[in-house]
Amino acid sequence: MIVEAVTLWATAFLILFIDENNDWPLDSDLDTIDGMW
Repeated sequence: MIVEAVTLWATAFLILFIDENNDWPLDSDLDTIDGMW
């Protein structure tokens, strides 16, 4: 149960972190990859 809670917390934290940093480098890379295809 503890592991599940940590996993959920980590996932939520990452989602919030990415949302607050819209100019995240990985986001740009994904957009570029989508453009190539």
